[in-house]
Amino acid sequence: MLLSRKLLCVSAVTFTAACSTPVTTTSSPAKQDFLAANMDPSVNPGQDFFTYANGGWLKRNPIPNTESSWGIGNVVREQLYLNLRSINEQSAATPAAPGSDAQKIGDFWATAMDTAKAERLGIHPLDGELARIAAIRNVNDVLDVAFAQNPIQVGPFFSFYVYQDEKKSDMMSVHVSQGGLGLPDRDFYVNPDTGVAHIRSEYVAHVARTLKMLGRDDASSKTAAANIMAFETALAKASRKLEDLRDPVANYNKMTPALEILINSPLVKKMIEENRLDKLSAAIETSGDDGMITFNQSLFNMVKSGRVSEKEALAKASNPQALEMNFKGIFLGEGGRIVS
Repeated sequence: MLLSRKLLCVSAVTFTAACSTPVTTTSSPAKQDFLAANMDPSVNPGQDFFTYANGGWLKRNPIPNTESSWGIGNVVREQLYLNLRSINEQSAATPAAPGSDAQKIGDFWATAMDTAKAERLGIHPLDGELARIAAIRNVNDVLDVAFAQNPIQVGPFFSFYVYQDEKKSDMMSVHVSQGGLGLPDRDFYVNPDTGVAHIRSEYVAHVARTLKMLGRDDASSKTAAANIMAFETALAKASRKLEDLRDPVANYNKMTPALEILINSPLVKKMIEENRLDKLSAAIETSGDDGMITFNQSLFNMVKSGRVSEKEALAKASNPQALEMNFKGIFLGEGGRIVS
């Protein structure tokens, strides 16, 4: 009986709706099937599935004359460039509150686009860095300059950065990789192919022209360019081959930042000696608890050798309480165990 009443009610509602004045609705346009739009059904998928699946997009997006290759990633990048330019130009043209993001973006853009000032200043904004390089006299000076240029993203000799760990994606790890080459990779320096040899000669000429623009005479520019090429070639020969770098397992050489590594690594040793403890702490902490313990050990040794005070060390320590215990002669071993 209850079911019959429900059916009767539904029938009445349906009848009333059918007899009422019809309501005109505007349907939304049908969504385009973007997958079908980018396909080329004229191609037999059994013979050329790539063109069958992508032919429509490829026909509408030919490779520009300025590019050697083209794809959806390039299209997205170009659109991002347009969006960023619009944001920069609007920020530069619109007054904004001092200290706001819009004001900073606008000032940055205006400075970068001030070509008249750039021409007037010439190379002088780099005078300090060039003087630092010119003052190099020995290997220690080279390390000093290499370390000083790392924060400005110059990266001579090697690359040093923090990135997601390749085997533990929820952890960020310090990465050190080979570098220091002006050409794309090692092969450009050692490949005897005629075309590659031509690229090498053009590269040397390019370096010479750059040095001449920096104020050197023609003869010294060519000599220096040849010396630079010889030095980079030596670096290239000491580098791993391109095909070897394709092996992710061989590339992964994770090390616990033990005290021996800290002392034997020129870069990290310079960080310790120059009291750049905040940078060292940030780098080592990415390796977890072991790194924090090792960093405290380094601080402890620096205090004992008189390079920093206990107060300075505690201010920079990853675990100040543990370091304070170290000063009192108490040390924690694996798993927090107290050791003598």
